[in-house]
Amino acid sequence: MSISGRNCIDKSYLNKDRLPKIMEFIKKALYELKRFLFIFDLSRFFLHSLLAFFLSLIFLVLFQISWIYALIPFFVTFLFFSYRSFRENRLSYVEYHVPSLSETLRTVSDNVDKDNFVVNLLKSDVLQRLRTLDTSYIRYFFVCNFAFSVV
Repeated sequence: MSISGRNCIDKSYLNKDRLPKIMEFIKKALYELKRFLFIFDLSRFFLHSLLAFFLSLIFLVLFQISWIYALIPFFVTFLFFSYRSFRENRLSYVEYHVPSLSETLRTVSDNVDKDNFVVNLLKSDVLQRLRTLDTSYIRYFFVCNFAFSVV
């Protein structure tokens, strides 16, 4: 039984020569995405901690206390934000901001080493969506935070 004489499945995904390439590309794409999110999170933590440092520094200068004590809020803020963020799944952050990758990105990440027809279709679909992913809003946020920290 066919649907109006057309195949629902693209036969190019059945090619066994293409599967190792898809698996290699998806591993590289997931690694690059996780690395970018890690660097983004570290820079965000640093900026929040820098803000805490400057606010405590102003307070300490007003009361003529040594500036060394301003490092305590810096480290506490950095550890607090890093502990809270590293407990979360970073891929869910991407899925939240890119609804077209909802649930599929985590599924592919969990099944990156598995090899069957459905998982391979899902991997190639996520890989195509990751290629079109525009990270300009993340870069814009990073530049704005950096500009704010300079001021």
